[in-house]
Amino acid sequence: MTHGLGKTFTDETIENISHGPFSLNIDESTSNADKRVLTMLVSYLSIRQERIVVEHLQSVELFKVDTASVFSAIEKMFNDNNIPWENLVSVLMDSCSVMRGSKNGLEVKIRKEKAPQLLDINGDSCHHVHNACRKFCEPFDGLVETLATDLHNDVKWSADLKVQLREICEILSIPFTTPLRFLSHRWLSCYDVTAPNIVMMDAFRVMYYGFMCPEDRALYKTPILQILNERGVTSDGKERLKEIWETMSSKNMTQDGHNRKQRIIEKVIEKSKETDLISSFYMAVLRLLKDYVLLFQSKSTLIHILHDKQEELMRNFLACFMKPEFLVRLSSQQLKTVKIAREEHCLHPKDMFLGLAAEEMLQKEGDSPTVKCFLDKATDAYVQCAQHLQKRLPLDNDFLKSVSAVDPSARGHHLTVRYLKSLRSTCKSFLTEEEASQISLEVHKYQVDSSLPDPNLMSIDKWWTAVKGTKKYPALSKMVLTVLTCFHGPMVEGSFNLMGDIIDCKSTRMDNKTFSATQSVKYGLKARNATALQHFRKKEVLHTPVDRNLCVNMRGAAKMQKEEWAKAAATKKKRLETLTLAAPERNSSAKERDSLKEKEMAARKVHQQELKRKAVQRLTQLAAKKKKVSH
Repeated sequence: MTHGLGKTFTDETIENISHGPFSLNIDESTSNADKRVLTMLVSYLSIRQERIVVEHLQSVELFKVDTASVFSAIEKMFNDNNIPWENLVSVLMDSCSVMRGSKNGLEVKIRKEKAPQLLDINGDSCHHVHNACRKFCEPFDGLVETLATDLHNDVKWSADLKVQLREICEILSIPFTTPLRFLSHRWLSCYDVTAPNIVMMDAFRVMYYGFMCPEDRALYKTPILQILNERGVTSDGKERLKEIWETMSSKNMTQDGHNRKQRIIEKVIEKSKETDLISSFYMAVLRLLKDYVLLFQSKSTLIHILHDKQEELMRNFLACFMKPEFLVRLSSQQLKTVKIAREEHCLHPKDMFLGLAAEEMLQKEGDSPTVKCFLDKATDAYVQCAQHLQKRLPLDNDFLKSVSAVDPSARGHHLTVRYLKSLRSTCKSFLTEEEASQISLEVHKYQVDSSLPDPNLMSIDKWWTAVKGTKKYPALSKMVLTVLTCFHGPMVEGSFNLMGDIIDCKSTRMDNKTFSATQSVKYGLKARNATALQHFRKKEVLHTPVDRNLCVNMRGAAKMQKEEWAKAAATKKKRLETLTLAAPERNSSAKERDSLKEKEMAARKVHQQELKRKAVQRLTQLAAKKKKVSH
């Protein structure tokens, strides 16, 4: 895999990016073997497939994650494979200080020392939106998130409880799903765990009613019976539920299990109104953020709509709690500076968008303390989330604004002309002087050309490749295809999911080079939209030419692996010899003590042998006497 198949795919990727522009997506994660792995994905225009493809470039093990070590690993990769830094268009990373610190971050270091032509695409917007979601959830003190975790753990550690929950769902005619675990590092995990829990909330209430003490059961009997009547539970079903409750009441539990059930009972039964309000609010509002993340997790080329979708997200989110008259005429630049927390700009809490379910509950409750508390927290959630989006989303990024003009649907507008011309100055490092001088006229001709292909029939990268094939706009199409290599979302996160599948609990000793080669093969096949059988199958066994590089690599793989093992063993031996300290010469008293111990051990051994000889002699004599007596 490492020196055969993986090397073939990696060599082909390196060959492609060595002769054309490409972009990188970089991130670091910890594997199941507790190793820090830096993964690099590359996006470039494939001449063979006539579209932008994303492939795995390399995964490197790091011993320390800081700017210097990450930069050193990337620089070594470029130098070892003779990849020209001049071809690097952009690098997408998350916004931590190591990667995008304003003074000493990795992006600053690459731009300053290696690639001054690097385009500014800002950081990963999906991370910004995910962190904004966390800000949104802060005022509610993690009520929904901790409930999801407790429900997941309760079912996970009690197999019989899961069986009973499934049976209760059948009685109540509720589709059963295993409660999901809340993970703070997963994209909008609070939304993902809340959606199925809302559907099963009545089942949770009926089930955990059985763990309440008799006094509390009498207190909450009416709402439970109301659930059963609304669900149309038969008399046989009610009798079965009583049996399940009796079983639960007599269940032996650990102290942790008892505490966990008390927390669940408090949230799903005692504070049911508060839990329902917050859950419904999450489902209604966080859908805006979830849709954005899902869109930019896709593998299609979407850099041209990134700015428009960020502006749309910001505008729509502000419209949920701010007065529309303050938002209608605001530009993207003004959205970046509008005062969000001003009371005169915000709607009354009851007029904010809360979701249909939450609004209906508020109408029933009136002006109760629960409602007032919830509305205050909802206002804080909106303001905190909006302020984070306003601070982090690059709504004032001129490059992303200009890139929106490469969308074929934007043709025929004077702003498109202006933005495409501004791209020329941004991307001048990737154009010759002759091409740069041609772009201005090509931009104007492109606006009114009615002979170009229909953009609705293909993706934008394939459309611009087709435009390039017409040879009408060679400079413009080259510039646009260079820009389209930029990553729009964190595709590298998907490689970490694959890493969890490859390096699992049974393969933690896998070498990082083997893992990197496996990733290269997987991404290579995905980029070609083919399985291994489809990719390597020959149409005609006798006449279809073989892949010579693959044959050479496969034949020499074993030899190279053995040489690598021998080299590693020699290096390890040399390191041990270097670290081994010469033993200090012992003094005479120590030598005397050692000599005395050796003599004592020798004497003890002789004594034991003598005792053994005498025992054997006695046994022989006794045997001889018994023989005489028998005669």
